[in-house]
Amino acid sequence: MARTLRQDITGLRAIAVLAVTLFHIDHVMLPQVNLFKGGFLGVDIFFVISGFLMTMLIMRKGGGLQSGDFSLLKFYQRRAKRICPALIATIVFFLALGYFIFSPEDLKNAGREASKAVLFISNDYFAKRTGYFDTVATDKLFLHTWSLSVEWQFYIVYPFVLMLAYRFLSYKNIGRLILGCTALSLGFACYYTTVNATYSYYMLPSRAFELLFGALAYFYPLSYFQNQQSQGSVVARLASKLNPATAEAIGIAIIIASLFLVSDQQGWPTLAAVPPLFGTYLCIAAGNQHSWLRASIFQKLGLWSYAIYLVHWPLIVISTRYNGELQWMWLYLVIPIFALGALMHYTIERRRSYGYKFLVLYLVLGAATFGVAKTGFPQRLEGTDLSVFASYGGNNNRSTAQIIHLGNLERQPDFILAGDSFANQYTSDLMERQLHIIGVMLGGCLSLHNTYAFTSEMLINNPDFAQKCTMLHQQLYKAINEFPEIPIVIAQRWTAPFYKDNIYVRNSEEKPESHEFDNIIKQGIQDLALDLKGRDVYVITNQNLVMPDNPKYGQDCLSLTQLHNPISWAMRNSFFCKLSDPYTTSANYPINQVIIDTVKQMQADKVMVDANGNGSIYYIDPNQEICDQDKCKKFVNGVFPILGDDNHLSWAGSIAVNSLILRTIGVEQGKVRTEFTTPPQIP
Repeated sequence: MARTLRQDITGLRAIAVLAVTLFHIDHVMLPQVNLFKGGFLGVDIFFVISGFLMTMLIMRKGGGLQSGDFSLLKFYQRRAKRICPALIATIVFFLALGYFIFSPEDLKNAGREASKAVLFISNDYFAKRTGYFDTVATDKLFLHTWSLSVEWQFYIVYPFVLMLAYRFLSYKNIGRLILGCTALSLGFACYYTTVNATYSYYMLPSRAFELLFGALAYFYPLSYFQNQQSQGSVVARLASKLNPATAEAIGIAIIIASLFLVSDQQGWPTLAAVPPLFGTYLCIAAGNQHSWLRASIFQKLGLWSYAIYLVHWPLIVISTRYNGELQWMWLYLVIPIFALGALMHYTIERRRSYGYKFLVLYLVLGAATFGVAKTGFPQRLEGTDLSVFASYGGNNNRSTAQIIHLGNLERQPDFILAGDSFANQYTSDLMERQLHIIGVMLGGCLSLHNTYAFTSEMLINNPDFAQKCTMLHQQLYKAINEFPEIPIVIAQRWTAPFYKDNIYVRNSEEKPESHEFDNIIKQGIQDLALDLKGRDVYVITNQNLVMPDNPKYGQDCLSLTQLHNPISWAMRNSFFCKLSDPYTTSANYPINQVIIDTVKQMQADKVMVDANGNGSIYYIDPNQEICDQDKCKKFVNGVFPILGDDNHLSWAGSIAVNSLILRTIGVEQGKVRTEFTTPPQIP
């Protein structure tokens, strides 16, 4: 098929793969740059190209419906030979690499993703789990295969649509049918993005119009409008003034402008997809025989584009996991992406002799991904898998927005712990100490007396999250009234940028400006404390540690320590898991000082003291346990990372801070873990 492709379309593929690759690098590794905010449109461009080529293969004279010799079997054979070899090679390569560097759980997750990819249903799998650029999205090795699943699902349906239409409709009316279907799919996509943005992003019904834009380029090329019989329409008169070079230039200009101007912040796809899709349509419909897209560099990149697309995302994910200097890592990543893509093209893609032996191999290797998903091969680790000690919260979420009892319920409650995920990070160790904690927590929610804030990402799979966040303070006061004698500990991620940008005044629609955030926090602490005269309240500031956006930093580092092979050794000694490197104080949050100053002033003013002389407010600084001047501990016992992800303490990392908290509030230490050779027994 490669010999029949138009060179201008091959060049258009080059623009698409450059756009999506640079966008992913920019978005994941250089979020502060945000230059190619519309680079995700590279996938949309691929969809238009694919829609055109599929329509051509099905409808053309000579092997298509118009010559009466279209073969559905041959159509699927050609699609499988084009897509499946490079896909399975990518999956096998990165699963094999994961065998040497991933924890058993991460390898199982990668195997699950791979098993859905080989069945071409990964779009549905990911739609049920995450938005494309959630924090957890950059931990999914084969997330990008969703687009292949959309295409393959289109291949299953589309030939039958055209075959049925060709039987009953004229060629001209088939074009009109495609135009109508394009409009319907576009309308549905715009509507459904407002209803369920995640599903709309991933699923065929709301993506079909992008593929159908390519079909329109087949049925309505530039020459169609320039036909003498069509001169009566306004479109025809405008088209008659365009030559192919001009039409293509306009199309490329629209595409380039869209890469810099279009954003998916309001969900995708939306009506904003029309300009770049129309630009792509113009490039294809023009059929410019002298296109500058025929230049050698564009032809090479276009031929490699599919392979580059397949390898670029897994390389970004692995680099994000294991490198601490992401702003520089992209310099070293671009070359491997294009080199590996070129290598795969010449060794895998260029072959077209794949037959039934390859089908058997594909089925065998595809079945193997299910085995990887089931086992994860824990025997690769030296000793017991202790990754729970390196993970935030022990992989358990106790953020229920309800009053919960944690630990040894046979003893009297020791204290109330309230807040978001920065409260939850302490719970696993406290439970193992056999203390009795009253928890009132909701991750991603900042709840103060008169204001609240939350991260909008939490709404994706939890539509009632905002209501839970709004009501969290009521649950806290309920717990305070139910347990009037015990201390109250407040732990929040005071530094979270998404709180600053998404804060609301309770019982009104007022939304304060982000620059007011420090004063809002100060007022919130004062209001909370004034309501609790006679009680002892402790406010925990944030640890001055942060890593690049890595959902499983702690587990990744521990896995490299427990996996003994040359690749894991090289990764451990080359990237941010190096035992020899302490943290520099990577963040010095001004909000911490605001909290400390507020608490000190309230202590001096004795605002918490009641008529009996009881009550006060204190701050607890976790940094005094994990940092020494400008250097901070990186590991516990030289093995377990202090951080479990990009900012939360790991289970092991929380132990020293918990000891500080308990000393400060006057609660016994309980059973403090000093050895880490056996996994914990608590849920």
